[in-house]
Amino acid sequence: MKSLFEGTFQEDGTAIIRGRLAAPDGTGTATGRPGEGNWVKRADVTSISWKAFVSTDGGTTWAEVAAVGGSLTVADVLTDTPVTTNTNWTRDAIGFNYAQTIAATVFATGGTLGKVEVKVTLTGSTVCWGVWQGPVEPVSTS
Repeated sequence: MKSLFEGTFQEDGTAIIRGRLAAPDGTGTATGRPGEGNWVKRADVTSISWKAFVSTDGGTTWAEVAAVGGSLTVADVLTDTPVTTNTNWTRDAIGFNYAQTIAATVFATGGTLGKVEVKVTLTGSTVCWGVWQGPVEPVSTS
């Protein structure tokens, strides 16, 4: 299972990625969106890890951003209660249960594409992926 989220990153700017983690064996209620399954709760998760990548050729090849990524603390990025009232979530009215801050140093070059891949392993061995991808907008003062 993989969810692809479009996003925009800023050169040398902090970003927050948000998404909906759902799986057939999630212990939350159904998200209400066909094919997604149930909300994943903290107790469902064995581990969460992430990596960041950049592409300078429009997404044909990707280079891993050195010295970023690794394991995350589940309680820091996943909520048991979906968030539906955040004004920064404009994808739909269903909401999100995953939010992660990406440091300003991760995407240091504008005019490229950035990608963040998040791997979630559930207690029943199911592996889910969330992928956020979009342009790294350049800034003149960076």
